[in-house]
Amino acid sequence: MDKKQTSPAPLQAELLSTQEEQVPANPPSRKRQINSDNNIDDNPQLKRARLTRENLAHFNKMGKGTEKIPSSSPCDSTSESRKTKTTSTTVSGFARQARRNGILGPEYSKPPVNLKDIRERYSRPNASVSPTESEFTRYARKVARAPNEATMVFEAGRRLLKDYDDHGYNRCLNQSFTGFPNVSFNSGLSAPQPDFIEGLEIEEYDPFPVDELVDGAVLYSDNPFSLTLPHIAGEWKGPSGKMGNAILQSSYDGAALVYARNQALSYMGRSDPPGHAEVITFTTDGTTLNQYAHYAEEVEDGITKYHQYRVKSTNLIDSYQEFKDGRRGLRNTQDYARDQSYRLRDDLKEHWKQQRSKLQHIAEGTSLPVPDLQANPSENTNPYEAAPFDASTVIETLCSLGLAFVLARRMKDTGLDISVVCDLWDRAKGEQMTINGAIYQRSLHDTGKFQTYLPDYEEVLSNLSQRYEVSYRLRLEEEFLSSPGMGNVIQKVIQNRAEYGKVLAPGTQPLAIRAACPHCGLVDKYGQNNIFAADGSAVSFECPVHGRYTYTTEADASKFQFNCQLFNLVLGLFHENVPYNYIEICGSDYAGFWQERLLWRFLQKPILIVYTPLIADWSGSKESKSLYLNDTAYDYLKRAGQEYLLSYRALRRDGKDLDVLWDEVELWVDEPFRLFRGYSLHYIHLLFEQKQLLLGVIHEKKVADSSNTAIIESSRGRHH
Repeated sequence: MDKKQTSPAPLQAELLSTQEEQVPANPPSRKRQINSDNNIDDNPQLKRARLTRENLAHFNKMGKGTEKIPSSSPCDSTSESRKTKTTSTTVSGFARQARRNGILGPEYSKPPVNLKDIRERYSRPNASVSPTESEFTRYARKVARAPNEATMVFEAGRRLLKDYDDHGYNRCLNQSFTGFPNVSFNSGLSAPQPDFIEGLEIEEYDPFPVDELVDGAVLYSDNPFSLTLPHIAGEWKGPSGKMGNAILQSSYDGAALVYARNQALSYMGRSDPPGHAEVITFTTDGTTLNQYAHYAEEVEDGITKYHQYRVKSTNLIDSYQEFKDGRRGLRNTQDYARDQSYRLRDDLKEHWKQQRSKLQHIAEGTSLPVPDLQANPSENTNPYEAAPFDASTVIETLCSLGLAFVLARRMKDTGLDISVVCDLWDRAKGEQMTINGAIYQRSLHDTGKFQTYLPDYEEVLSNLSQRYEVSYRLRLEEEFLSSPGMGNVIQKVIQNRAEYGKVLAPGTQPLAIRAACPHCGLVDKYGQNNIFAADGSAVSFECPVHGRYTYTTEADASKFQFNCQLFNLVLGLFHENVPYNYIEICGSDYAGFWQERLLWRFLQKPILIVYTPLIADWSGSKESKSLYLNDTAYDYLKRAGQEYLLSYRALRRDGKDLDVLWDEVELWVDEPFRLFRGYSLHYIHLLFEQKQLLLGVIHEKKVADSSNTAIIESSRGRHH
């Protein structure tokens, strides 16, 4: 069918004093017809808008309906922004734009790898009662006499399509996808609007919040009965219609369904095999019935191509047998699409249930009692370990955690009210990719690595808390950035980004201020495409898939992310104004020039920092950094039976006694000369092997040399 759509008048941003790059003029409208003049290159008059905080938020909503009218059926859903009349899809502009967006017609599409299975499924016998020959004759007569498309849909549809009794499995006719997002393949086009579509209603996914977690899943906005993640759609044409237009519309419908399915699979960390088609569309004018298989293909530079391959073409009125074959094939496709919808729903609900269970376990594991902190800084000190989240807890991280608790215990012995806060940066890089020449990443949390290893930290913290009788709190990145006053800190950083950038990021200059796309979690690693409000109160970020989105420092402080050195500055600025004392415990690789020259020059009241001794390998390199850069860096330790030095899980597996390490860390505090030096992995290994290790200082002398270990005796006696 021909569809008529609207779009709001486009705006163009005009920057203020920040001199940043401009918001792209002419954000995409979702019109199937490019413009009313049938000329893709003619742009409407642009209205210039100043880049204020309000306009930044407006840009993030461009192309979406703004006022929704509640509806009570699976299909009814309208938007005020779509009521302007536009021309039909019969002009060439739509086809050209769709091709530019990566939507391929049958002539350019490659066959799916499962084409044989699809065709076998098409021809498979089914349980439906075959139509009689008189029914075929009646069908042919009705099609021949149908005066228009609506009559064709009614007369042919009710004889060809299967009807299901499922309470939550429904169909919808000729309704625009008002809930579909603006993404790359529909840029500059109206929302898809198939003549027929069939799928589960959103309520069938309850309690899984499919509308929040799967982009493009829910087709109709503000509709409690909206169809969700369907796998079949169809386009009809009447006696005077052009089947070429139906095929074009079908390619667009199929791309939308494939996109939504892929988003659902991505949420679960899965994907269909390359070239594998699970979405089917059909086109018919009552005489010819075509079925198409659809799938997406990732090509160079992160570009996605959407294929539409013809599976079968049947003449429904040529013979009784062909009518039966076409009807059976279409109903088989309906059955398969229905099965796929239920299967995908069940998988999503089960995955969400498992993730929810893990997160509930995490929440329960961290809700330990913490003494109330008073405003008097002379009575309260709060040591904390600020740790990026490693793949597993390595030795130097264990040492930092242990040092925090030992210091807290010694200070508690003096009468101070004290607790330990362990900050884990769960939004550090989990995976990285290059898209259109820019580097993007997804976090440890979004890739699932965070949930895998967090129990290791919980176990260690619980062990230390019991040993030293000091309470602790485990705090994740979002919680820390939700702290009162954090929005002001971030706004200050944005306002002074040019000055900070010269020092903290001399190579790139722009500070790595970033935020994850709310739909797919992609992060512009270096913030190269950011646009800042003049007063620093808002930032517009760009996702290569979903376009621009905006966060404000006041309302969305917890959404912001930073690279390591910038986060270090944010920590310092925040703790300048807290009403209690903090002692930061971190690795000594942070000490020296980075802290004292690059960080403290921007602070008036620097936080007190105690550095954990560096744990180095035979070459002097930091252990965790080497693992971060190359996961095979220490294969020689594994071959030597010393994998426990690299992984907490291996340490527990090998039955190593952590008390040996805690005893050593206590010496660092009780005999401070031991704290201000580095240690090697070999030294730690000898500790666990119960070798005699006595440190020498200038006032000690060597008194013995037994076995293979140098024995040093000090005035304080031997330490084992």
